[in-house]
Amino acid sequence: MHRRRPSRLNRSLILSSALALVFSLGHVLPASAMTSSPSCPVSTESDPAVHSDLLTLFEQSQEAELKLSPLSALLRGDKRYADQYGKPLRPETLATRKANKEAEYKALKAIDKSKLGEKDRIAYEVFENQTEHELRILNSGLRDIETMIPLNIFYGAHVSYTDIASGGGGVSFNTLEEYKNGLSRLKGFAAHMRYSIEKLSQGLNEGYVQPRITVESVLTQVDNMLALSPEDTPFYQPLKSVPDTISTEDRTQLQAEYASLISDEILPVYQQWKTFLSQDYLPKARSVPGLTGMKDGDALYQMYIESHTTTDLTADEVHSLGKREVARLEAEMKEAQKATGFKGDLQEFFVHLRTDPSFVFATPDDFFNAFMNVQAHVIPRMPDLFFNMQKAEFDARPLPGLGENRGSGYYRSGPPDASAPGVLYVNVSDMRSRPIWQTESLYLHEAIPGHHYQGSLARESTDLPDLLRFARYTAYSEGWGLYAESLGKELGLYTDPYQWVGHLDWEMLRAVRLVVDSGIHAKGWSRQQAIDYFLAHSAFTEKDATMEVDRYISMPGQALAYKVGELKLQELRQLSQKTLGDGFDIRAYHEQVLNTGPLPLSLLEDKITSWLKTAKDCQ
Repeated sequence: MHRRRPSRLNRSLILSSALALVFSLGHVLPASAMTSSPSCPVSTESDPAVHSDLLTLFEQSQEAELKLSPLSALLRGDKRYADQYGKPLRPETLATRKANKEAEYKALKAIDKSKLGEKDRIAYEVFENQTEHELRILNSGLRDIETMIPLNIFYGAHVSYTDIASGGGGVSFNTLEEYKNGLSRLKGFAAHMRYSIEKLSQGLNEGYVQPRITVESVLTQVDNMLALSPEDTPFYQPLKSVPDTISTEDRTQLQAEYASLISDEILPVYQQWKTFLSQDYLPKARSVPGLTGMKDGDALYQMYIESHTTTDLTADEVHSLGKREVARLEAEMKEAQKATGFKGDLQEFFVHLRTDPSFVFATPDDFFNAFMNVQAHVIPRMPDLFFNMQKAEFDARPLPGLGENRGSGYYRSGPPDASAPGVLYVNVSDMRSRPIWQTESLYLHEAIPGHHYQGSLARESTDLPDLLRFARYTAYSEGWGLYAESLGKELGLYTDPYQWVGHLDWEMLRAVRLVVDSGIHAKGWSRQQAIDYFLAHSAFTEKDATMEVDRYISMPGQALAYKVGELKLQELRQLSQKTLGDGFDIRAYHEQVLNTGPLPLSLLEDKITSWLKTAKDCQ
């Protein structure tokens, strides 16, 4: 651990903003400049006919799913259904998905797995895992319950679709057809919002009701939208920069049609939401924040644990694991505090980190400059830890739409052809929530070698079936993001002890999540009890702790994935080091983790174990 005592933070991180201007990822370190992975010869070829049958099944399954989820297709760059919003809450959608999965599972079992090479076998097992899991949920009725509680303060349609509608996530508005498709999607969005009220009403009647705090937060977001004029909403944003290739006549007509639709349908449906939620739903919303207070809540929470962690952990096991990690990290935090030279106990140190004005960026631009400057330190070190580099560029931007109560932000991948960057959207409404000492960990988690790097490598790997390229496993992807934070010292970061403290505090956040999420949803914790636990064990401000807790209330189980996934990656790295000894190459380990895209943790463990056996035999 670096023990020098700085005058404050290393200000070179902030003052070197000019470096960010020259570090465009496409020009810093192209993939061709990286070292190729050495390999031990193994047979990885599939029987051609069996391989063809497997890919045909995957393609048919993907096509069936994209028809049901046209927005997912659009975000992949597939514009065949670009005029559609989709009908995710409709019972006929669930029925069609169930029939599809049953037919696909039967077709999978007709394929001879023994005739598949390594990557095809992994893809087979991923598909098998996905299909079995989804069929269990569909058959249990839990998916039906989900359609009756469609309120989410972070990813609910009322907020998440604003990003797509405004041209985010690589969704383009360059042609007349794309603008007309956007108009058609807006009509579908309005229909979805209206139908959501019907499903929420059904939930009220059947005993499936969201907690009061979630309803109040959604109402605030709805009010934020209703305070805007049609032209100031995110839905109108693409009309403010119509390309010159579209005629003046068409531009004028589009602007009129969008403004009319927003005024006559979109804003009125938000008003319908406000009336329904405030008058009918809120008075019946549950006072208990966790799923323990809702009918079938225990079964629903166990489903979320399994879905997000890809394990069979119970709520009690998650809770105990979290407490062990909190205790471990608290001891490490005390050691890190000594390196900063701060005198006082840990609680006083937390107050110092929360309140010292020297830890606050003056403006959002200062934050974004410092954040992107970390890239200048990371990129030259990447060949030390990885064989390959992604093609897609990375960008960070302010969070669009609907005010400051939307959360800290999120990363969204660009299209798989790398024609647009992956973007981290950051909430910069309160710079105290973006302290300087978090900068390096935040970059590593979200950018390189975190989400952007991992996700781009998978999406750009055209030799993988789309099943693996576009797989979504929270424990893998968020576990990788947290694991990427732990690579900071190996990438030349965390030389300032305050940045190391920031890393530990962010790791503590993920450990606290295990305790708090399970406490809320399985042990009857109150919202305030969860906030108090958060503040007692981390340097997060009360505002941020409250926002985090409200996130766990709104999205049960999702926050568990980070620590569970990271612990598995660390465990497998240690196993690889022990097994291979002097022959261990961290680059080879990372390649094995990354080169088949996101996997359920059990399948990732199987893959690494098999690789280690082969690698050991080749030594």
